Amino acid sequence: MRRYQPGTRKARRLQRECREALRGIFLENPSDVDELCQAISLKRGRPLRVEPLPEIEATNAPCGIWLEMPDSDFIFHEAAASRRHRSQIIRHELAHMLLNHRSDRTVEALAASALSEADSSQVQRALGLTAYSSVQEEEAEIAATIMVDILRHNHPGDLAPGRPGIITRLARALGPQREDAVS
Repeated sequence: MRRYQPGTRKARRLQRECREALRGIFLENPSDVDELCQAISLKRGRPLRVEPLPEIEATNAPCGIWLEMPDSDFIFHEAAASRRHRSQIIRHELAHMLLNHRSDRTVEALAASALSEADSSQVQRALGLTAYSSVQEEEAEIAATIMVDILRHNHPGDLAPGRPGIITRLARALGPQREDAVS
């Protein structure tokens, strides 16, 4: 049974957490997961690399995983996933990141050493050992879907029409202005 039924206290809390995590992120195309990754990388102040998973011969292999390294993040996704499924996998892993879920540090240590040494057998072992709780998995899956709605509402094109809406859209499009540029 799902723990997050729409309208429940837990569901509303998860929506609030997602809105807070995405505060200040405005995308030209809210459904573009690569643009979302760039925005989250900037917000977190650290590189985020998205790569296909190496082929894993385990039946219980994950279709995606987020690895938090000391100075960067990696999201791996199933290489054969359709474009739509790839987007959902990546949003799911971004949700783990934004909700501050933590995986087993042993997995991250194995993966870090595998990434630095480029030993594909170590990468396969590391990526075959996901260690999130089922509650975290459910939260991440729901949050991945919620993200799309939140980002669509944050979209500058959705602002109210009229002069205030136009000014706001222009200000967002032009970005921060330098005061010394005014003559």
